[in-house]
Amino acid sequence: MYSVDMDEVNHMVPKWSHHNLIGYTITIGVKMNSLAKPDHIVIGEDLLSMLTDKLKGTFTQLSNTPDWNYLRKTRGKIYSVYANLR
Repeated sequence: MYSVDMDEVNHMVPKWSHHNLIGYTITIGVKMNSLAKPDHIVIGEDLLSMLTDKLKGTFTQLSNTPDWNYLRKTRGKIYSVYANLR
C-alpha cells in the first residue's frame, strides 16, 4: 500500500503506508471515511464503476483533498474517491 508525500522541493514521493493486521481494504475504507462530511457518503472508484448511471450522477469526485494521496497498487495512480451531492 502506498501513499504520496510532498518533499521540501514539492516533488511527489511515493512511500509505504502503514500496514496493519486488518488489510488494505479496511485501511483505505477508514481513511475514506475521514473525508466524509456529516450525512454524506464517500466511495471509491471501484464501487462507483459498479453503480448505475443514475446513481453515478449523485456523486462527485473529491479533488484537491490534501489528506487523500493514496495510490492504487495496480496502476500507480491516486485512487479516486467520490462524495454524494446534496
